[in-house]
Amino acid sequence: MEPQIRIISWGEFLPLVQLLKQPKVRASVYFGAEHVSGYPVGVSEVHWKGGRSGCAWLESVVVDPDYRGQGIATALVRHMVEYSKAEGFERARANCLLTSLGVFERCGFRRIRKGKNGYRVELVW
Repeated sequence: MEPQIRIISWGEFLPLVQLLKQPKVRASVYFGAEHVSGYPVGVSEVHWKGGRSGCAWLESVVVDPDYRGQGIATALVRHMVEYSKAEGFERARANCLLTSLGVFERCGFRRIRKGKNGYRVELVW
């Protein structure tokens, strides 16, 4: 079952970023998930270094604890992957905690390195 959310733009998302107090100073695009009730329930970020070729990094996939387990993180990751493909990236990577590893693996990512608190994962298209 698909989560009852819509992906929102940066302009709609800005209040949520301010709420989370996660200012970023790199080349990034932010996405948010809004519940059908209008409540912001999730946040994610795609960032890159240099031009928009090569590797996109998927970061900061966060879902409100009251809305976890409903497919919101998976929907955000899938949206970031589609955005990255459309922007011309060749692959996407993420450093994820063990608690979010399943989300990335459901989206087709494979483990490429084990870290101290989780894994680096990659999806190549």
